[in-house]
Amino acid sequence: MQISYPDWLTPQFVYITLSAVVAVLIWIEGEMLKKTDGKLPKSKFFQISSLLDTLWFFISVVILYVIDLTPLAITVPAAYGIYTTTLDGYTGRVY
Repeated sequence: MQISYPDWLTPQFVYITLSAVVAVLIWIEGEMLKKTDGKLPKSKFFQISSLLDTLWFFISVVILYVIDLTPLAITVPAAYGIYTTTLDGYTGRVY
């Protein structure tokens, strides 16, 4: 038995949609950090979202090579990689 998927449900669509979810998680993490004056919250949600955020960097690197992305869609993993590496380098110097 073969499963049929809608035409719009492509790997690129799934990746872009999940990237939007990760972006919302990053925004929530930032708000949580603001509430705690930059100290890491002791929340399980924060720990899980932070782990997902970190894993998404490696997934994004792999996606660049595995999925045939349109030129505009390539900006998502590229921008995420730049954001992650520069932010990690910046926060490493601040703390």
